[in-house]
Amino acid sequence: MVQVSRRSLRTVYYGWWAVLACSAVTLLTAGTFFYGFTALLKPVIAEFGWSRAVTSLAFSLRSLESGFAAPVVGFFVDRVGSRKLILFGVAVLGVGLLALSRIGSLWAFYGAFIIISIGISSCTSIPGMVVVANWFTARRSAAMGLLMAGAGAGGVLVPVFSWLIDSYGWRTALVASGIFVWAVGIPLAMAVKNKPARPPSDPKPATTLQDTAALPAVSLAPLPNYKFGEAVRCRTFWLVSIAFTMSGAAIYAISVHLMPLAESVGFSVQTGALMVTVMTVSSIAGRLGFGWMGDLWDKRYV
Repeated sequence: MVQVSRRSLRTVYYGWWAVLACSAVTLLTAGTFFYGFTALLKPVIAEFGWSRAVTSLAFSLRSLESGFAAPVVGFFVDRVGSRKLILFGVAVLGVGLLALSRIGSLWAFYGAFIIISIGISSCTSIPGMVVVANWFTARRSAAMGLLMAGAGAGGVLVPVFSWLIDSYGWRTALVASGIFVWAVGIPLAMAVKNKPARPPSDPKPATTLQDTAALPAVSLAPLPNYKFGEAVRCRTFWLVSIAFTMSGAAIYAISVHLMPLAESVGFSVQTGALMVTVMTVSSIAGRLGFGWMGDLWDKRYV
């Protein structure tokens, strides 16, 4: 029975494993920092006496840096591949978390955030999307949903991060997070393959569920391949970019201030952390569900 299960796992199309590894890296970054920052905000303010606006500005700087870094990350993904860039990003993220644990001034706080931002920009989003694009065509939307589900699943780490802060202090929690990112993220990065060794052939009709999982899922109709200059002159490119910018602004504002808001109206730290978990884990259904629907219907309507 065990042998059959292992054989089934080996026959699954490797693109799914590559995307799953990228999704798990996203889970790490989301749980230890992106959503975890809301648990860090209040203890940092309590120790240094900074205002909430000045402290949360660091997260805004992180987001701004990610915007400027995106073209640079895209440039290097094309030249060195997603695997090396994810490995670099995980290493830098761990360094940034350790640096953040040692801060003693506001400028050091901002500097640590810049390091963390460089790491996150290098190991999430763009490299993972390129892996999806290289391995999938016909089932690309479902694969993208699996990639994005990692960010939602990251919410399950927020109560753990919050407990570490409450039990051992925020500096120790950051050290533990940095080591955890290295210990788990580096092996995950090594599991990523940039693209198939050769273009997969058109799949035969599936007869079993196992056959379906193993299909390379190749589209019979080639997709358009825009050059950079053609893409930036396309109206759709700018509409999608604006939509992501607007939604990102709302998501960042909520995720940073949710736990301090919950505590300000009388909820415990643990309850505030649970709110973040419920919000993010609930989003997994949408990420996977809309990814699946995107392969069936016109994505504009989805």
